[in-house]
Amino acid sequence: MSSKPEISKEKSKTLTLKRSVAIKAIVTDRFKEYIQFEVNTGIQASRVRLDQIDDQLKDQSIPPVVREKLILERDQIGQSMRELGQRLEEIDTLEMGSQFLQGVVDGFVTVVPGDNLYEKLGGMEVIVKDGIVIDIVTATIPTQ
Repeated sequence: MSSKPEISKEKSKTLTLKRSVAIKAIVTDRFKEYIQFEVNTGIQASRVRLDQIDDQLKDQSIPPVVREKLILERDQIGQSMRELGQRLEEIDTLEMGSQFLQGVVDGFVTVVPGDNLYEKLGGMEVIVKDGIVIDIVTATIPTQ
């Protein structure tokens, strides 16, 4: 026989905690257009920054430490652009009506004595279609 833990009866005790909330988009033509636009905008901004870095690296008077930082930034941007290119290819293969993990944002939840922390902090998803929230899903904890 297991005993339940003592729970403080003081209801004025509250705490706000941060949790992750997954944003999932239902794939539509409009979603594909939007995400392609976002990725292409990122690629264009990266190209502009790469051009700026290349121009700066042509200046022989910049200190070696600055040159190293610019080269590192150039390499990081190049890697980011390759990843964005892969994302564009992935977008083309998405099946209409499927769900696509668009990102994760922070959400906040208030807990009080007596709350089930696993349920409060558990998986939370916001399902959107063409930018409109159509559902909010909370993972359920299996009961014994």
